[in-house]
Amino acid sequence: MAVTIVSFAQTHTPAYNNQYLVASSTNAAQTNFKYVVTVEINGGTSVENTTLEVPPRPDNGFLYYNPQRIARSSIKTEFHKDETTFFIPSLTQPSELKKVTVGIDEKYGSPVSGFGGVSSSYFIWNASYKNLSFADYVYSTTTSAKDLTLVPSLIDTIKYEQKYLFKTWHKGFSTRDLRYLYIESFDSSNNTIQVVTFENPSYTVGAGSYNRNFLSLNVSPYGINNFSGTITAKTNIGIDNIPSNAAKYTMYFLDSSPAISSNTYTVNIDTMCSKFSRYVLHFLNTYGNWDSFTFNKLSRYNTDKDSDMFKKIPYSLNSVNKYTYDKSVNDTVVYNTVLTNKMTLNSNFINETQASWLWDLLTSPDIKLENSSGDIISVKCTNKNYESKKKVNDKLFNITIEIENSLQDTRQGA
Repeated sequence: MAVTIVSFAQTHTPAYNNQYLVASSTNAAQTNFKYVVTVEINGGTSVENTTLEVPPRPDNGFLYYNPQRIARSSIKTEFHKDETTFFIPSLTQPSELKKVTVGIDEKYGSPVSGFGGVSSSYFIWNASYKNLSFADYVYSTTTSAKDLTLVPSLIDTIKYEQKYLFKTWHKGFSTRDLRYLYIESFDSSNNTIQVVTFENPSYTVGAGSYNRNFLSLNVSPYGINNFSGTITAKTNIGIDNIPSNAAKYTMYFLDSSPAISSNTYTVNIDTMCSKFSRYVLHFLNTYGNWDSFTFNKLSRYNTDKDSDMFKKIPYSLNSVNKYTYDKSVNDTVVYNTVLTNKMTLNSNFINETQASWLWDLLTSPDIKLENSSGDIISVKCTNKNYESKKKVNDKLFNITIEIENSLQDTRQGA
């Protein structure tokens, strides 16, 4: 075969990092030679399929091509606030996980004729590794699904009434199935008060389809107590899946054997009262999961006003054609007013590991604010820089973040 793939993207590659491929052809010296590259998403069933002609590199005749920008146009992560079971990415719409197939054909001669070549596939998910991290990235599998959270020590602390806390698992990095989600609740004396097991519906439904390797679930007490999927085991039928007196709960996946097939998450229930309002920010992290952090100290709210106006002559002609000045007429007419609502949020004291993790929050392209009523509001962070904190330098420290509503308000035009 004339076309040979020299190197290709790794089997699972972050969508927003480079996906370079290199190919060669024994016909590269032919007249009018070009490589014909086709980028296909999900076998041509969704989003965008692109064909383009690429000339060979003049020094060695090789093809060097990066389909990243085309491939990542099919990637999108939604905040699935109304989902009451395991979320599985769509095959036909932009979603969190996609299969990319790159075909490399060739054309040459006079007149130009086309000739068949080779193709290969890989998977992308909505992740964007730092360049230094991606330089060391090597796809491999273990006995545990990849946790897409960046929460330090896999421990969250939330209020019982918090409505949203998302966790995402990527089975493409595991040799084991994700068949059952096991959740165990404990009281303040560390006694088990509830055990519940949910079956992953994609284990049997759609088996063999790659999108079932990517699972997301709202694992807040609210989410787990309103779970609409199949419960295969529950120790205390008469009480909630996460009881109201729970001090913490842990969760992990089991395969069909059953053996543990993921890391263990711990969620601590915060029962402390505070005089300050409490705000939770959910943010898309660099691995493609919605991480969450609570700001429970002093917060401030303000509104920026931006007005457009013009000057008007405040005089008018009276009945005898004389100019008169009307004090009730506004000589400055405001015809457009835009209001931007802003907040300054302060956290409790945090440690170095948490401070490093929260870099992900301040740089996130998608942030949701959950208020005390459980409402979700889209916001953006307006901090221009983020200083990493060190205990040796800063002793005790917290984080301050400035956010503004993505949706602006307007006032009447005069």
